[in-house]
Amino acid sequence: MEHETRDFILKAFRSTSLLEELSISTIKDYLTNFILDYDLTKDFFDLYFQTLADKKYTLSEIATHLNSPLSEILKTLKTLQKIIESCFTENNLKNNLKLKNLISDSSDGYVSLSTFLKYKNVKILTSSEIFLAKALEDSSILEVSFDKLSVRLQAAYRSQEQDVQVFYYNLDTSQTQITYSSISEGLPLKANIVNKIKNITMLTGNSRVVCYFRPDVVHKVDLATGEDKIIGQAKGLSFMDLKQDEDIFIGIIDKSRIILVNLQTCQQTFECRVEGVVDKVLFHPTEKNLIARFSQLEIVLFRYSLVKANEVTWFKVFPMKNKIINIALINNLLAAAIGQGNIIVLNTDTDEILANYSPHTYNTLMYSSIITLHFLTPNFLLTSGRSQNEFCITKLDTKEKSHILSIQSLSRKQISICGEYILITDPQSPNASVVVINEIDGMLKFCKIIDYKVEGNVILACLNSISCFYVATKTDIRNYYTTIESKVEEKPVQDNSVETAEIVMSLSGFFNNKVKVINEKVQTFSKLNTMKKTLQDSVNDNIDKTQSKDQKVIQDDIKKCVSDTLMPGLKCALDEMLSQAYVCAEAGIKEYLDKEFELDTVFDVLQRENHLKTSMITDITDIYSKNCMRQLRKLEKIEDHFREKQLTVRSKDYGGIQEKINILLAQGDFESALNMVIRQTSKLYSTLNVINPYGLLQGKRISQSLHNKILKQFLIFPPSLRQLMNSAEWLECLIKFKTWTPSEKEETRNLLKMHPLGYLASFISR
Repeated sequence: MEHETRDFILKAFRSTSLLEELSISTIKDYLTNFILDYDLTKDFFDLYFQTLADKKYTLSEIATHLNSPLSEILKTLKTLQKIIESCFTENNLKNNLKLKNLISDSSDGYVSLSTFLKYKNVKILTSSEIFLAKALEDSSILEVSFDKLSVRLQAAYRSQEQDVQVFYYNLDTSQTQITYSSISEGLPLKANIVNKIKNITMLTGNSRVVCYFRPDVVHKVDLATGEDKIIGQAKGLSFMDLKQDEDIFIGIIDKSRIILVNLQTCQQTFECRVEGVVDKVLFHPTEKNLIARFSQLEIVLFRYSLVKANEVTWFKVFPMKNKIINIALINNLLAAAIGQGNIIVLNTDTDEILANYSPHTYNTLMYSSIITLHFLTPNFLLTSGRSQNEFCITKLDTKEKSHILSIQSLSRKQISICGEYILITDPQSPNASVVVINEIDGMLKFCKIIDYKVEGNVILACLNSISCFYVATKTDIRNYYTTIESKVEEKPVQDNSVETAEIVMSLSGFFNNKVKVINEKVQTFSKLNTMKKTLQDSVNDNIDKTQSKDQKVIQDDIKKCVSDTLMPGLKCALDEMLSQAYVCAEAGIKEYLDKEFELDTVFDVLQRENHLKTSMITDITDIYSKNCMRQLRKLEKIEDHFREKQLTVRSKDYGGIQEKINILLAQGDFESALNMVIRQTSKLYSTLNVINPYGLLQGKRISQSLHNKILKQFLIFPPSLRQLMNSAEWLECLIKFKTWTPSEKEETRNLLKMHPLGYLASFISR
């Protein structure tokens, strides 16, 4: 028998000599515990149990019969240990970025054992985390976590810096124009399949969601939950986009109808039909309800009403002399690419042209068909040209080209921009690149680039954040993680677009403004009503009696002074004045009724909006309540884990809590050993497995207080057969050898009514 196998057998039977004799029951107990410790099948030793006779056997005889299965187990353990140790070698980590990412993302360097169970060479040997943890117990370079669920390099082998290495190509920032030739084999990335679906024709996204379009159907992928959901049908959809950091979708249907959809409710909130053709629409990055659209020769900025459905409250037209290819917005600046790559930047408030330049040169008309425009800051504009193989950053105040990057390629590229990062993909190939823009000496420049090789050919791509991008292939939609860490901390994906407090404040301001407008209208209506009443009284009474007497005197005087031929003229004038008064009165009454109807309409709209906002606040409150409960449960788990870690640290002088318990048991200090594990049921039952209940309780080797605590654990958290083989014997002894008080007797009988071993209540004396 080999030396390692002999030691393994002695360890299994917790013995130091092969000459030790064991009874049949003891052998079965040890082998049953061995099965549990190594997570083997229950019938693993059944054939051997059938060969045992009713006598004592030496360990040497047992080892002869069990040499073959135990040697095979030992061999498997050694093989698994070598496989996992090789995974943590420096050479392997250079090629296995996924594992390196997991190590880097972990605060203490631990990697879950379940990760390695997915490896093919591990999967064929075991599917058990417990067995894998046992294989790594004796490793010279790895250490297993306290809960036996994770593994990491020992401190002596861990590097001080465990960050994921990203292999950038540093670009030359000292020259104005640089060229770059992408390598044929980029850094390989593993795909996460979101949905297996064909014929995806459009793809867009932001930091919260990704939307993609297949014939007549729009899908939404929630980045927080990974849920893929159908928004609805959209026949004739020719363009779509998302508002930055919000769940608002915009699309063009039949190239003439603009729609807005709330992605949380999947309800359409705005629709506008345009005369002519709309090529593209664009959200303003900061203005809430400002949108730009353009056709061949004009750009239109317009605001849509947040109160009335499908109403445009303001618009402004910017005509262009040449065909418009693309536009970009920021603050009060509008950039447009027209003609064959000519860029115009103008102020939308004053219509002043701030810049007019051509950043790229063109050899054919083909180059002008696709141009990207993107404001990096209000003073730096990014443009692309030459089939998006050339990129230029221009400083607008000086009209200086700060940096130009030319990619040596003839194929037309696709571009997706997120902040200061550019994702460049080559359609119908698995190549992708990310360009990083940084500020150097007050100028924005292309600083670094990294090439990737994805799985399958890319048709469409969308960069959601620097760490993740989505790709559409011929057969599915998938995402990739770039392993690049952002320069600034990215905002987490939240369940709500705005905070509850912000919603309440915005609602308060909105309603205050509306109330002010309504008050002004009511005052105007009151004045009109007063005027109407006055006019009606004047018409009905014609003229006051005293005024009639005065008029008669005046008329007599006039007759004396002038001829009678003037009186008919005065009478006609008076009649005309009264007629005009009637007309004005009728007009005033009609205006009053119209204004009253308008006021009722506004009030109804406000009521509906108030109901919608109240419902939204209620929904958001529910979401935050659920999130708080979820975070509270996480904190509780972290607290439990911290307590276990703290217990491990406190007992490190004894080589761990289990070793300290073994020392106390060997010294006969059962009181201290059991007090250490009395609050942890699994530890308590595993410790009780090696103690004789009669010898412990009948001999009064522990205090009555500890006796009561163990009994309560048995009654409240009954052990399973896997945890404690002789649980019935233990509970019988705990009841039989306890000193009872009347109240304890009644309480224990009540607990035993629902207990699996309830028949033991008969041992409690009356």
